[in-house]
Amino acid sequence: MFSRSINPSPLEIPVPFQHQARINFPNIGESFTFDDFEYWDNGTLQPDEFRISGKYEGGEINLTGEVYGFWPEKWKVGKGSWWGEDGKHTWGRAFIKWSGMITLHGETLKIDANGVGEFTRYEGGK
Repeated sequence: MFSRSINPSPLEIPVPFQHQARINFPNIGESFTFDDFEYWDNGTLQPDEFRISGKYEGGEINLTGEVYGFWPEKWKVGKGSWWGEDGKHTWGRAFIKWSGMITLHGETLKIDANGVGEFTRYEGGK
């Protein structure tokens, strides 16, 4: 489970936005905090490519995700925000095919799995 937020507003808030994750291995009863990671997507209002890589106490993660479906199929683009009338924003879910590897205590696990993400996106006015 990943949680990552970016503050698109001009507000300077006194606490950091979310950049945290948890990796669980329920079949062996292990669970780890995963907050030393890099997240990348292709930067669009409706992203369809993702990468997550980083280290955790039990090993490393290196995953690539490609979207195979959206809900809704086309995310509605809203216009404007309280800090800028030209900005655009969307919200939607992406069904993602993840591939890559996770290492756990020196063992490499090949990943080929489906997942879902919920996204709120903002693009500043031009």
